[in-house]
Amino acid sequence: MLFSGDKLLGGPQAGIVLGRGDQGAAAVKKMARHPLARAVRVDKLSLAALEVTLRQRLTGKLDEIPVERMLRASAADLRRRAAMWLVKLDERGVGTEVIEGQSEVGGGSLPEHGLPTALLAIAGALDEWSGSPARLYQKLTTYVDSREAEAVRFESAAVTRRVRAAAARWPKDVRQFSKELRRVVPQLRMNGLSIEFERGNKGRRVVITYSKNPSDDEEDDDD
Repeated sequence: MLFSGDKLLGGPQAGIVLGRGDQGAAAVKKMARHPLARAVRVDKLSLAALEVTLRQRLTGKLDEIPVERMLRASAADLRRRAAMWLVKLDERGVGTEVIEGQSEVGGGSLPEHGLPTALLAIAGALDEWSGSPARLYQKLTTYVDSREAEAVRFESAAVTRRVRAAAARWPKDVRQFSKELRRVVPQLRMNGLSIEFERGNKGRRVVITYSKNPSDDEEDDDD
């Protein structure tokens, strides 16, 4: 029997081979003597982590294994978590909806056994947004600042450095922001965001239109 050490078992990333009886034991020993076995053998740190995981399972301490906690999470608990993120996204002006769904178990280890879950539907929630450049700059700056704060609290040092570097490049004022926004309009349009700059009685206005099929817009322009 061959299976992963991390997917459903909840241990370190590794491949595990088990054999039952004399024939199975002989097959495992034959594989261990193969020249490739040395190239793919697991390191001592992974072996130690695997030992801890197996001890936790044998002693019934399943709650200490992260993958077990995720697999045992109830649908009601997942809906509460999704609702929490719905509120946070709504505060940032992103409309979302909590819907029912199915999760793959163990990264596809059990393809025919899904688990009920709660999903946040975001794509398509924003069809059009309009407002002043200052308002758009304020909303996006708030998100950039909050993302940097979250990275410092929860992410690794490498991720935090990347997020901080990106935040340092963020425009310092509305004028610089508008200039950068005009520069990236072609790239945004390729990803389904059409941006128009209008001038009316109340001043300048930015109109952002979301399209699920950006290629359709390009074909219309060709016509």
